[in-house]
Amino acid sequence: MNGWVYDYNPGRFMSVDPLIQSPGNSQSINPYSYIMNNPLAGTDPTGYCGTAIKGKHQPFCATFGENDLPAGKQASMMGDQVVANAMHETYSNLNGAQQQNTSINSEKSITDMLSQSEVAKKSEVGDTGTSSGGASVELLIGGPYTKANGDKVTYGHVALRVTGENEDGTYDYVYDFGRYGKTWGIGGSEGEGTLRLWTSFDDYIKGENATGRITTGYAFSLSSEQAGKINTHFSKLTSGLIPTKVRGNMQQFRIASNYHAANCNFTTVAMDGLKAGNPKLHNILNQNKFDQGRGLSWSNRQAYDFSKTGDGVRMPLDLQEAARQYGKATAVNTYKW
Repeated sequence: MNGWVYDYNPGRFMSVDPLIQSPGNSQSINPYSYIMNNPLAGTDPTGYCGTAIKGKHQPFCATFGENDLPAGKQASMMGDQVVANAMHETYSNLNGAQQQNTSINSEKSITDMLSQSEVAKKSEVGDTGTSSGGASVELLIGGPYTKANGDKVTYGHVALRVTGENEDGTYDYVYDFGRYGKTWGIGGSEGEGTLRLWTSFDDYIKGENATGRITTGYAFSLSSEQAGKINTHFSKLTSGLIPTKVRGNMQQFRIASNYHAANCNFTTVAMDGLKAGNPKLHNILNQNKFDQGRGLSWSNRQAYDFSKTGDGVRMPLDLQEAARQYGKATAVNTYKW
């Protein structure tokens, strides 16, 4: 393994793959996996890039075996090659700077996890920015629930789901910001800003359902380009960061912005992502008239009004009311046990 280090004691690689094997393949998501998480289909003689067993599988890397692909795939492979070379150079420079202070290689950020071929050709977009371009964004608004100790959580939760399709198949990401680390302030109203990326919607919603809450999803059509802009927005928030937790299809990152109950919470972070891909829809849903503090107790509402800065919707149930009144979601989904 000339490219990366394997430790036989824990039985895993101790550093990430320094090369993005195939930007257009979702199996490149896990930087610790061996040849695209399919070790029986090929070999990795250099430690940098897997090669397929002849006649059994397509080549693993954008830099290898493009002539073996069908003619229709060769042009897109060339495009992947350009992306791979640029990202590899950027990632190598980042590692070179980090290794002056630490011997631990940085794990790939969401930028490397998300397929670079998601940004496709533009499609027609209407007055509200919605489109029938084959992708979608869904505002996942979790309702109130009661904790095991009897405490009631009345204000809800928001995550942003982005789905689409590229030449490698479909993708389904959930961006979930919250207080998943250290907290401080009155009642834990502030804390470490933690962003979770879920590459399986089913796994995300199972966790929400386990609390007993009902999640309502308001879905809106997007073009592939719009969906790609949302993915790029979140990838920038985690650029160069090492995940603080990895569990199944979820990676958790401690991002630069701290959580604040009124100014930087799950609603505002989700809406920032929506704005990156569809600013018109964001502006419709983020009007001040919807900012009513729904779900907050009287005392919490006073604290909320006193501490918030800027304009727009902050509370999940306010966002839900905005989406309901707008009435132009392509689908309204209910997720519960």
